[in-house]
Amino acid sequence: MRFILNFIFFGVLFYAIHILFPDAFHTMVGWADAIYNFVHDILATLFSKAQDWKEHKAPSHHPEQVFSFLLR
Repeated sequence: MRFILNFIFFGVLFYAIHILFPDAFHTMVGWADAIYNFVHDILATLFSKAQDWKEHKAPSHHPEQVFSFLLR
């Protein structure tokens, strides 16, 4: 119940900031958008690096492949 009330009060607070201080509200929205884009770019870069690392990983050698010259 407390979470729901805090959620509603938080929404009312941001609505009041939007109505009473539109410049400050647009500044906050711009900052939030910049932070979101920054985190998104970092995560996208990390996932692409992990994908590249997974693709370029050295193949594991099985003992039968390593010592196949002895079996001939």
